[in-house]
This record gives sequence, structure tokens and C-alpha cells, in this order.
Amino acid sequence: MDIFKRLHKTGKSINNAITTVFAREPFLTFINIPHHSASLALKRFIDINISLIAFILLFPFMLILAAIIKIDSKGPVIFKQERVGLRGRKFLLYKFRTMVQDAEKLKTEVEDKNEVDGPVFKIENNPRITKAGRFLRKTGLDELPQLLNILKGEMSLICQV
Repeated sequence: MDIFKRLHKTGKSINNAITTVFAREPFLTFINIPHHSASLALKRFIDINISLIAFILLFPFMLILAAIIKIDSKGPVIFKQERVGLRGRKFLLYKFRTMVQDAEKLKTEVEDKNEVDGPVFKIENNPRITKAGRFLRKTGLDELPQLLNILKGEMSLICQV
């Protein structure tokens, strides 16, 4: 029995799939975005409004954090890193800088202390992390500048179901 008959018989559905027929052959098409444009519009509306309100309310606090980062170590306050988003789109992710300036160059000096296999690089007490950076990472406050990524439409607050 094929998957279409099984799904129909059990009454179960796959949330991210639609059935289509091409040349009298049934196909299961998987989608990774909401199928209705109204859902996408509502999702974007919520993303913009919540992140804009949060950004406005948190802006004074973010200025204080920026001053602390600047006092703690020299270098830029915001760390920018290229990331790959939905459907392979590249964008610059914004975070508060938690490591010393030129931390990537210093990585070769501590690579032998890596505690994880694969592409991930992790050291328990990484010497490249600043004092302010430890606090920011522990509390998750280093992520606040990502509200700008959400406003620009590069990231989303709302997960797709």
C-alpha cells in the first residue's frame, strides 16, 4: 500500500506536505514555508511589531551594554558574521562582541584545546572571551542586536509549524 493510501486510511496528515498529481501519478511535495500568503503576511507583521517594540524598549539598556563592552576591551561593539538563512540566502548576523578583537586570528593558538569534534570549536574557559563577554553569553544578552536582523527580514521570531 503506498503512502497516500496509508495517510488517507489512517486520517493522519503531514503538516509540511501537499499531495499533487502529475501525469496521473501522485506526488508528495514538501514545503518549508506556510502555504498561504496570509500566513506569511501575518508572520512578518508580528515579527516587525514585536521586534520593533522590543528594540525601542531595550535600546537604552543596549547602549549601557555597548558602553560596558567598549570599556572592557578595545574593538567594535557589534560582531558581524556571515550566516546562511532560509533557502541558502547569506546575511550578516549581528551580536554584541563577546571575544577580544581579532579572536579568529588567535584561534590557531588555542586549537589544540578544542573539546568537541567536527566543525564546532568549544573550550570551557576560552581565553579569548572578555569579562563582559562571559556575562553576556551566560545571560544571552549578546543576542539582542539580532532584533535588527529580524527587522530587516533576515531572521524571524516566529517558528513555522
